[in-house]
Amino acid sequence: MRKLLFCIVALASLHGFAQSSAAGKSYEMEMEQEKLSCFIEFINSDDYFIEVSSQETDDIVYVVVLSYGKYNIEDGRVVLKDALHDYQMEMVLADETLLIQKGFGFMKGKCFMFPEASYRTDIPGIDENINKANIQEERNRYNVQNKELHNLTYGRYKALKFAFDLAVDENNTYCFGFRDCPLSTGTFKRNGNVLNLYDPSLDCTFYLLIGDDNSLISKSLPGSNGNLFKMISIPSSQQPQTGGFGCSRRK
Repeated sequence: MRKLLFCIVALASLHGFAQSSAAGKSYEMEMEQEKLSCFIEFINSDDYFIEVSSQETDDIVYVVVLSYGKYNIEDGRVVLKDALHDYQMEMVLADETLLIQKGFGFMKGKCFMFPEASYRTDIPGIDENINKANIQEERNRYNVQNKELHNLTYGRYKALKFAFDLAVDENNTYCFGFRDCPLSTGTFKRNGNVLNLYDPSLDCTFYLLIGDDNSLISKSLPGSNGNLFKMISIPSSQQPQTGGFGCSRRK
């Protein structure tokens, strides 16, 4: 009995040691876009968040929290579970570097490096009243209240808040981006006046509500819950095919 108890305590200690190897640290991932930065913050031994920031001017920075939730480290394998959508991201922790195995599409083939002490004690800008169940209820209620199908116009949209862009193509593909960085790309299906957007990189479905005035409402895309998108261009069938948002490499 004592031997079994010792083994349980030892395993718990090893788990705690693994968690503490990242707890309280901030890692950075180099972005292709010159003014963008991406960070992952392990604010304690349980909670993480990932943010992308845009240096607009010398004293103005836009910050978008893409994902937040719980994480676990075991044998160098880091598993992050998003609190809002339940998708998982996976990384390998080796020599103070996080090698990305599964994550957002723009993270493919990259890694988080240069760990520093994190000054964060909580997740910024999170509304605890927004959760998966509430968002699903909003979508269902929207379809009940809007039984007549709204017109879905293909083309490019821009959010009225922050620098988000959205391309919806007639071949049932989409691309959602922030400051020329494609955050989520994939395919969509229509369910009444709701668009189900499937992102294969995350193996997750995001949602848009179709408005009656060439508008789309996020419910919810990464970092963009409730954002209203308005049409800004002619349908994509009259433009070059969308291959994602433009990228400019750092010099």
